Amino acid sequence: MYLYVYMYVYVCVFVYVCVCMYVCVCVYNYIYIYIYIYSLCVHVKSFNELAEIFFSVFSFFRHPQMAEDLIETYSVFSHALVSFSIGYFIYDFLDMVCNQKLSQSWELLFHHIVVITCFGLSVVSCRYVGFAVVALLVEINSVFLHLRQMLRMASMAAGTLYRVNSIINLGTYVVFRINTLAWMTRWLVLNRDNVPLLAYTLGSVGMAIMTVMNIILFCRLLRSDFLKSSTREAKKEKM
Repeated sequence: MYLYVYMYVYVCVFVYVCVCMYVCVCVYNYIYIYIYIYSLCVHVKSFNELAEIFFSVFSFFRHPQMAEDLIETYSVFSHALVSFSIGYFIYDFLDMVCNQKLSQSWELLFHHIVVITCFGLSVVSCRYVGFAVVALLVEINSVFLHLRQMLRMASMAAGTLYRVNSIINLGTYVVFRINTLAWMTRWLVLNRDNVPLLAYTLGSVGMAIMTVMNIILFCRLLRSDFLKSSTREAKKEKM
């Protein structure tokens, strides 16, 4: 049931993003936003995330039995999706190693190692494919994280659009990242008897790492987009 709720919310999220892009490009004619959207769309990383969002949802529509059995049931389509995602994470890992300083990217590198390991087990064993596809639903929030980045690069961090996106970004972060990870952790605990010790240990460690990392990022977003702005407004009122 939760999966179908996510699918419905995803459609709403997709419509919102389309409207925001239309407003930025056609109504207000923010040329810098247009340029960055174009460059973002042709970039492999952004294309992959959009593809993951769409096809992870489509996998359950095309093969609804997978929602009832996340361990054994899967389709060739969903298996290919997880395999494709592994290829992207490997590419992004190598890209960061070659082009970024370790001090700036070690968190993402660690994140990618965990994801590649867990997804790799799923692809090789042809089990837990549905579970891996559920994990890809967290990428829905990435749409708003990237929109936030675009607005900051266009020097629009003080605008109304940025404020609205920050609120929705934080909301989707809770729903599609933290809540999804919580649901996956609960599922893992409830299905403990159906999961071998090695897979259970790997899944538990991976979920614990992902949860901690996402909570830290959530606190950073909250401090950057809300707490700091509130402090500035309070200082202005005092002056």
